Amino acid sequence: MASVVRPGGHVLVSVPAWDQLYTRHDAILGHYRRYSPAHLRRLLADSGLTLLAGGGLFRALLPLWALRRLAAGRFRDAASWQRGEHPAAEADTGLACWRAGALLTALVEGVLHVDGRLSEWSSHAGYWLPGMSLWALAVATGRSPARWPGRC
Repeated sequence: MASVVRPGGHVLVSVPAWDQLYTRHDAILGHYRRYSPAHLRRLLADSGLTLLAGGGLFRALLPLWALRRLAAGRFRDAASWQRGEHPAAEADTGLACWRAGALLTALVEGVLHVDGRLSEWSSHAGYWLPGMSLWALAVATGRSPARWPGRC
């Protein structure tokens, strides 16, 4: 990454979080994997970038998603999803299928707004609270990466 960003240049990264939550829906979206905070930090450092700020996004959705996956018996090894061992019938639907009424939509928007404010606060406080996604702001240091991490 540092080879395509000038020293002092900033990089904003957003990635899906938590390998255990990887589904066919991720594959449809073009996600190759999900990341833990530690893995994302290591990937940035190995790419010659210095982390400035970061944290989780959509943390209000994390327990709901995990409970949904557990209830459906689909909290499985993420690698098996990546190998395509689960039928398409188990694919999760996306927002394109959202058909909730105005009241529920307003409620979800309100929860996500509060969630965004919590993300802002936790970032300023230096806490990486878990969420469905991770974000990081980093700066290129100008040093050569320890190794080119490639696709993980």
